Amino acid sequence: IFAFKYVTDNKLNYKITDCAPNSDIEVYSTSSGGTVVAYATADEKGEAVISLPEKVSVGFVLNHSRMNGKGASGKGQVYSLDGRPVLDIESPALAADNAGSVTVDWKANAYGGHWDFAVQRSTNGINFTTVASIASDNSSSRNMYSIKSDMPETSTGIAYYRVVAINKQTGVEIHTAVKDVKLPALPLFTAINTNNRIRVHFSGQVT
Repeated sequence: IFAFKYVTDNKLNYKITDCAPNSDIEVYSTSSGGTVVAYATADEKGEAVISLPEKVSVGFVLNHSRMNGKGASGKGQVYSLDGRPVLDIESPALAADNAGSVTVDWKANAYGGHWDFAVQRSTNGINFTTVASIASDNSSSRNMYSIKSDMPETSTGIAYYRVVAINKQTGVEIHTAVKDVKLPALPLFTAINTNNRIRVHFSGQVT
């Protein structure tokens, strides 16, 4: 199994992957065992995300080998979290402009460039596609990242964005929270002077 500790928007999380589907997962407080500080059941892909207060100590994660109520047993494997680095990434800040584009800004630390970031967009907040990719800076300090994306046409005028951090060594993906943005209402018309000619652009039907 594999477990990863990360922070999004000041919330501490643990993503556990490669467990037996629907099996039990336990999080222990110290490397020698201690107490169980969290419990979860893996989903159909063998993954789970557990959120804990920062003051809670975590030593290792166990994919328990016992048979549970769903008839699933885990791999009986342990993954130590002592001394593991922490990804700290913020959800994106969005700013739309009248030109039909959206600026996506976010901050993250990068562990010496072990991460790539993908900006994903959705028109319904459910189905996302990648619209931009960027490699992390070769630094463990927090860095600012920014990309510009075209605003898609939607019935509501609202688009949804999130940032996905992808670990280049393990393939683990960390998703930020989803943020939405609405394109500002276009002005009634704009006039542009080009080569001694005035071009007037109307945003709607003119009578």
